[in-house]
Amino acid sequence: MKNKLVSIIIPTFNRSDLITRCIKSVQAQTYKNWELLITDDGSTDSSKEVIGELSKSDSRIKYFFQENKGIGAARNKAINNSSSDYIAFLDSDDGWHPEKLEKQISLLEKHKEFDFCYTADEIQYLDTGEKEIKRFSGISSDKLSFLKLAGVGVSVPSSHVYRRDSFLSVGLFDEDRDLIGLEDDEWSVRGWNLKGCYIDEPLTIYYKHKNQITKGRYLKQLKGKAHIIFKNRKIFLKHKRALLIRCSHLFYIFLKAIIPTKARSFLHKAILKLVK
Repeated sequence: MKNKLVSIIIPTFNRSDLITRCIKSVQAQTYKNWELLITDDGSTDSSKEVIGELSKSDSRIKYFFQENKGIGAARNKAINNSSSDYIAFLDSDDGWHPEKLEKQISLLEKHKEFDFCYTADEIQYLDTGEKEIKRFSGISSDKLSFLKLAGVGVSVPSSHVYRRDSFLSVGLFDEDRDLIGLEDDEWSVRGWNLKGCYIDEPLTIYYKHKNQITKGRYLKQLKGKAHIIFKNRKIFLKHKRALLIRCSHLFYIFLKAIIPTKARSFLHKAILKLVK
């Protein structure tokens, strides 16, 4: 197990105030054979200087800069520059408990039938200081696959570690800018049949704060949610229950945020286009 290299992928944009905490949680891992690839997606703050200072004393940290292209492109750049047996994802405003990688790699090494591993989440609300634990112990592999197709989030991206070959068999992230933080959702649809194993310990720390990408942007996500359905319509036409849930979610957003007549029209057109 000690010889297995893990590539940790972090996309970041203007997180100079949070990324130090994130990087230090990686450096505190009991599993030491890792490389940390950070793609700065066009930050205009002091992110480069903050990351550079930390990387001076740790050659495992690799920094890349690109003009702002979105999370999908940032992750893809890091993945394309990685060299490992496993790929782990970590958002720059999240963190890990020290034994996370060690426990996940150990489990995957013992159970070759699984493509990835995820954990329970510890959710910390930065505005209030409150904490809660989110567990997924009752979810089978079949149920997990369905939840991916239906767009029901199971754990956060920062929880997941993939076998490199399994991840790349699905392909890289969609770089369409309409996705706006839904890159993981779209990728999960294509990778719906990958088998995951679960550790019922809150080893991933998900910080909730006012500046998160997905917070309060339902209207801006409508194009992204529609893009996911239309791009993967061949998959959804084989899994119509999941399709119904996704269309119902789109309808709900329209009904809540716009006007009912437009909501009905959008849903009708979407279904007609999908069944053609």
